[in-house]
Amino acid sequence: MPKIALKYIKNFQKNISAIEEKTPSLFHKIASSSGDELISVAKNGEPTIKVGSIYLESKYDPGGLALRYIDGGKKSRSFFIFLGCGLGYHINALLGEGGWGILIEGNVDIFKAALFIIEPEVLDRLTLLIGLTNYEIDERIKDFPLPEAAIVKHTQAVRVQKGYFEDIARIVKERITQQYASTFTYSESQKLWVNNILHNLSSLRDKYYLSRDLLGKFSGPVLLIASGPFLEDIVHEINKYKENLPIFSLLPSVPYLVQHGLEPDFILTTDAGFGNRYRMLPKCTIPLITTYSADPSVVKNWNGKVYFFSHSIPLEDILHSVKDHSITIPMQGTSSLVMILLARAMGFTKLFLGGFDFAYRGINDHHKGAGFDTLHLECASRTSTWQTQVFRRLYGDRYISVHDQEGCEIYTSHKLLLYRSWLEAELLGSDLIRLNNGVAINGMKTSSPSILRNYNRERKVFLESIKKITNQMIVPQIVMDDFRRLKSRLCSAESDLERITILFSGELKKPDSVKMANEVQMVRRIIQTLEKCIEILES
Repeated sequence: MPKIALKYIKNFQKNISAIEEKTPSLFHKIASSSGDELISVAKNGEPTIKVGSIYLESKYDPGGLALRYIDGGKKSRSFFIFLGCGLGYHINALLGEGGWGILIEGNVDIFKAALFIIEPEVLDRLTLLIGLTNYEIDERIKDFPLPEAAIVKHTQAVRVQKGYFEDIARIVKERITQQYASTFTYSESQKLWVNNILHNLSSLRDKYYLSRDLLGKFSGPVLLIASGPFLEDIVHEINKYKENLPIFSLLPSVPYLVQHGLEPDFILTTDAGFGNRYRMLPKCTIPLITTYSADPSVVKNWNGKVYFFSHSIPLEDILHSVKDHSITIPMQGTSSLVMILLARAMGFTKLFLGGFDFAYRGINDHHKGAGFDTLHLECASRTSTWQTQVFRRLYGDRYISVHDQEGCEIYTSHKLLLYRSWLEAELLGSDLIRLNNGVAINGMKTSSPSILRNYNRERKVFLESIKKITNQMIVPQIVMDDFRRLKSRLCSAESDLERITILFSGELKKPDSVKMANEVQMVRRIIQTLEKCIEILES
């Protein structure tokens, strides 16, 4: 390494000591690196760096030219995702007055060289993801508030690792899209969820059961049926093996399955009102498993047993009648993916998937019997629900040509690809086997429905197990105590902005006066609803 100014040597010494203390595994990578040998001196005396034949920083004025990474929009941000570090001049410039960031760099040698330039106080505000695989980076970034970040690509550093950073950029983009969709869903739906939870709990019936009794009680295989259009290709063959293993189905698929001689053992819905009302099955006695936030009109009119599970909505987390007695399954953007998590929570170890297609057939993204055809034809989109709003805003939810699992051209949309990426990133495992065609899913096993012939007593065992389960019902007194406690909290919180927002959004934030007035109005309406619910329970 050529002779450089003492301040850069001191930077390196402080930085390497901090890394040794906080991240020993990264320190050991750096210790065996020769990154300092990449450094040379620019015309103005500042360090620069050359990798192969490419200078990552200017040969003349590396510090000054690093300012090209800063524009007006980025200056206003406080959170950054840096793709490639170069020598870190631009990182100093962006974080020099505060803020924090994630630094993703695939080349440990480049990062070691950057430790001479990055100021120690700046390094302290960086989450370092250095020399990690795509999977490791995906796991590390998923809990950060990515939509708030400004993404800063170091042009030359990305150029020398083009393939690596293309994959990272795709992962970051997918995570941002997922988080944006989740945030949009919550902001659009929280009032509806709160209302539905209160009404479902206040309208107790002698058929409402607690899902906690289902936790881990089963084993072996289960057939999960979603509503994708390629389900039509396998429905007749599945019918041959319908007695071999238990069948769970999404609510929209039930009439279609029954029409073809298949009666599910459990029906799932998570929709809070997005079209479920016109798909009610008032004469159906098959058990329904659903969220507390589901549309009350569907739940109240269901003739069979109803098992409730929790989505861990902030309101549910403060209700003992919910939190202490329910399986908790996080939202996954679509109920088909929730069904996978639910089956695993119940103990099933082999999950056969039908209708998990994430694809269109013609203009339909659901099979003929799923109940979406008329709506789709009328508005050229699945429905005008939050999903459509999100993806119109992001991409216009355009048709996209991709490949199916056999390599043939197939059509899908950004919305459906988001769900596919959720599955690949969060839920993929060796226990999942898809039985029909659809958009290719990286790492998922596929098979023909004939594989179901290998199981001959599993459904009988399941039905015998169901009979032995305690079937504990929701206790009205616990619900009433919850409602009275909640009413008391809301009455005292009506003028306390922080307590209002934490109760219903799970966040501590300070919205403007207009939003505060809306929150207060919502609380007053909920108090009125609670009073009616308490009257119902008391009677």
